[in-house]
Amino acid sequence: MQTKKNNLKLFVLLFLAVIGLSSHKAAHPFYLSVTEVSVKSKEKIVEVSCKIFIDDFQQALFNEQKKSVNLQINNSVNKDIVSKYVQSRLSITIGKPLTLKFLGYEIEEDAVWCYFESPLTSNSKNIYIQNNILCKTLSGQANIVHCIYNKQRKSTKLNCPETKASFGF
Repeated sequence: MQTKKNNLKLFVLLFLAVIGLSSHKAAHPFYLSVTEVSVKSKEKIVEVSCKIFIDDFQQALFNEQKKSVNLQINNSVNKDIVSKYVQSRLSITIGKPLTLKFLGYEIEEDAVWCYFESPLTSNSKNIYIQNNILCKTLSGQANIVHCIYNKQRKSTKLNCPETKASFGF
């Protein structure tokens, strides 16, 4: 009899926990962005893409702007906000600092993909990156950086406050 009572209590507790979790938007358990820098020396171009969780990104923009930003609305105002935020927190040097041209952004499930490009003006095979995306907003933020130089790939993970990486090809 006692076992049935304990099983019933356990069932009720699990049921309530499941209902409680499903009724709240659960935060994801980790804070992560991914940046990919692709150097195409023959084409003399550098392509950059950044993937950032949309809820974290919108929180960072709110903290900075003191107003809500809905990135689901892809308009010129939001494009400008996204461009300025990422460019102020991501710098790439190949021989000299690159000037990133913002191409746009798109939403994919629970993330924002931001796209940039820059002309490649140096023959250097050394890439220096500073990435502090979301570091001010989220403790425990990690930024994964992938560098591809003529199809050769190298990667690292930057755990905030660590923000700098270098790659030699």
